[in-house]
Amino acid sequence: MFGDRNKFRAFMHKIMSARWFDNFILVLIGISSVGLAFENPLNDPEGTTAKILKVMDIVTTTFFTLEVIIKVIAVGFGFNGKNSYIRNSWNQMDFLIVIISIISLFPIEAKISVFKIIRMARLLRPLRIISKNQNLKLSI
Repeated sequence: MFGDRNKFRAFMHKIMSARWFDNFILVLIGISSVGLAFENPLNDPEGTTAKILKVMDIVTTTFFTLEVIIKVIAVGFGFNGKNSYIRNSWNQMDFLIVIISIISLFPIEAKISVFKIIRMARLLRPLRIISKNQNLKLSI
């Protein structure tokens, strides 16, 4: 299908630049934010709510990871010029949030304070909305 790397990168760039792609990511950020709002340390870990929130977290983290992969393929990670993915400060924040989200999926003993802080850092997810909206970027 994609015999040439440049064609594949162009296809990924086309996806990354599509309005529907940004809208889909914004919906996922909203879903993720609602899920984070419902998380409560007092919830029964074996209860229905906790299980639904865990599945939501896995699904949204998967799509956010795919978003990063698409963007990295489209523009390069760091050494493809000034438009490389990691050279944009908003992308740096997105990348950090995705890494934190991936780490928080691992079943690590919650009593370790470092991992509690990492899990709390997922609260930065709603900030990704700013990176998707030019008007919000200008207001900061």
